[in-house]
Amino acid sequence: MAGAPTAAVVTIGLPKDLIRTRVKIYNGLNALAKEYGVAIVGGENTTCPERMFISVAMIGLVKKSIGRGGAKTGDGVFRYR
Repeated sequence: MAGAPTAAVVTIGLPKDLIRTRVKIYNGLNALAKEYGVAIVGGENTTCPERMFISVAMIGLVKKSIGRGGAKTGDGVFRYR
């Protein structure tokens, strides 16, 4: 939406045999957050017997909101390195 991210809320669900993996996941997330000037400000950790999942909600600032409906051919609607 043409915003600059400032904070993130992260929810991680892991099978019990991968619980120790969450430290590695958070280390990677924290490194990326630092690189982009984003603070991880909260979230949840839980077990999920079937699969691993990670959900990230971003919070940020925007001067003028541009929704996906306002995108034109050739516009980037996401940023990926």
